[in-house]
Amino acid sequence: MDSWIAHGAVIAVGWHPLTSGTEEDWQRFTTLISSPEVTALGEIGLDRTEQPDTWFTQMLNMEKTLSTLGPKPVLVLHSRSSKDTQTPDESWFTILQMHRNHPKVGRDRLVHCHCFTGTQALTPRWLEEFPNTYFGYTNLVRKFSEKDDAEKLESIRRMEPGRMLLETDAPYFGNGGARRNTPALLGYAALEVGRIRDEPWKDLLLICSENAYRLYVQGQPS
Repeated sequence: MDSWIAHGAVIAVGWHPLTSGTEEDWQRFTTLISSPEVTALGEIGLDRTEQPDTWFTQMLNMEKTLSTLGPKPVLVLHSRSSKDTQTPDESWFTILQMHRNHPKVGRDRLVHCHCFTGTQALTPRWLEEFPNTYFGYTNLVRKFSEKDDAEKLESIRRMEPGRMLLETDAPYFGNGGARRNTPALLGYAALEVGRIRDEPWKDLLLICSENAYRLYVQGQPS
């Protein structure tokens, strides 16, 4: 970790909802997350695109990882609802309820909603419970349509600039002719989000870079 930090990296340690590890893996995880060099716990969360018989285990794993949470780490959350477009916020809302009742999270926790695809109906509810939340967007938003995803688009348009982050989620969501994504393609995420918000992509890239620095380096709320 020291060599990564020396090159400007910020360290996050997580237990992805699609991960099924051994007891040895869990011991390694708890050792890593207790390190003072670790800035964030994540990704953790729920992924409803998996078979329903895995959902309860995912919830148990998320509860278990939250038990390791110290007072400072940023909480990085992964959420994917099922492909049923009638319930796009179900997974995020379930995470919200679990976290609001967990004693180690707390209302003032710095939170990063990774690859956020929630609707405008969810966003105010989330911020009411966790006001120090940042919302990350990838170029996946290019697939949103006014017909099928109007509430998701509205959430992006109404999001406060100081709460926004841009992500590539490399190697996924390739764009610009690239088969696989890399951090170097972050500008494509800025381009797609800027198109939705009717803002210059370069301005958005600058704002979100400042937000990321404030969250992960300075450890300050939005």
